[in-house]
Amino acid sequence: MQKENEPQVGSNFLGKPMSRRSFLGNSAAAAAGLFGLATVGCESASKKPKIIDVVATPEKIYPIIGYKVFIDAEGLPYKYVEPAGSEVPFDLKSVRSAQERAQKLGEPELVGLISVPPSSDISTAISYSPDHPETPKLPDDVLTEAELEERGVKIIQADNTTLSIRKGAFEVGGPVAQFDGSRKLIIAVLDAPAVLYSAAKDSKYDKVRKLLHEKEIYVNNYRWLRISQIEEAMSDFRDAVNKKSPESQSTILGFKVMEYEYRNTKTDEEILLEANVDVAEAAGQYYAPNKSGIGNTAVIFIAAGKYTRSEGLIRIYFDASGSCVVDRTENSEFFGSDYSPQASQTYPDPLNFRLNKKASESNPESYPYGAQTAGQALHHELEHDELITEGDPPNFSEYRTDMNAMEEIRSAWYTWVESGHKDNSGYPFVFSLKDSGFILTKGIARPTGEKVAA
Repeated sequence: MQKENEPQVGSNFLGKPMSRRSFLGNSAAAAAGLFGLATVGCESASKKPKIIDVVATPEKIYPIIGYKVFIDAEGLPYKYVEPAGSEVPFDLKSVRSAQERAQKLGEPELVGLISVPPSSDISTAISYSPDHPETPKLPDDVLTEAELEERGVKIIQADNTTLSIRKGAFEVGGPVAQFDGSRKLIIAVLDAPAVLYSAAKDSKYDKVRKLLHEKEIYVNNYRWLRISQIEEAMSDFRDAVNKKSPESQSTILGFKVMEYEYRNTKTDEEILLEANVDVAEAAGQYYAPNKSGIGNTAVIFIAAGKYTRSEGLIRIYFDASGSCVVDRTENSEFFGSDYSPQASQTYPDPLNFRLNKKASESNPESYPYGAQTAGQALHHELEHDELITEGDPPNFSEYRTDMNAMEEIRSAWYTWVESGHKDNSGYPFVFSLKDSGFILTKGIARPTGEKVAA
């Protein structure tokens, strides 16, 4: 299931064809935008290591505080210390090689990047109401793991989120009524903002991980495609400009930063978001029994995590003269998906979901809603099972699947409201948030075992 309003562009890694010249122009612009801020020179220290403290400046929106880069007597960075006190060493042989390359080539050479994690933010209180009340405990009709297995259903739980299914889900017309022991279902919940192979590396996913291998191939192919494009674009740029100018030096450094990120720091979810290909299902993926390779078992993956992008980078590099420089950049764009269940999403109202008015039944690959919450995505994937395995002929329409899933949510909502908020039986799934998490409730931060009816 794709993100809402996300175009389905097939297996074209870049979303659209891009010539080398076009990529060069785009990459040069991106590289040029990676200017360092608050630059600090790494001058030699004659007696003891010098500490370069990257201090926040008042005009910065996302301040970088507390990182320290240690420089030895030769002016070489040999470690940095994170705010929490953890030390990360640099390999001095590699550092010296970087300095030599910078002097030989007459251009900046990167030593390393420090990715600055985002600041925690719990400033937004949850506003409960009669329509969306707090749900402090599980409903009495939630089935145990053994009771689910009797019905042929197994849930592989994520570390941070637990999914429960209520008894009514198996009644006639319920979303899992077709699973009675003869037909089986595995639901794998992932602590990730997308269905990713890398999110299923824990041994508990051993039985289903192979189904995501194709995604891993796409991620790796795209990663190496971008690396080769950056290298080629950087080579073309060197040939086309006077690389001794400050602007050219900055752009070349930007190319090297991008290459380093693709090789070392970009996560799989960042790659999928960037690639925007049809394998980048945002929150769910369904495999029919004939595709799962696990007997008469359907498999559904549900993403229940949040995409987190760093606030910026601390760059450690040598300039063309071989002098060490430490500077920082910030990420100006924050994008991505958040499918971690939120207490504010409990008892969802269909009007809370954004509608893609461009979707239509005449385009079966279009999504009128797309993935917006983990619970809604689960309804969608289960609807796939019914339309594909029970339909005659099988119906693979994403549009019809999405509309049917939303109709389930709409029916549950009307029953809930018309009963005076007493009958919540239409919400068959419950996501439980990890007890060690914190939710700001009515202005008070407290530990929670919050339940999210979906």
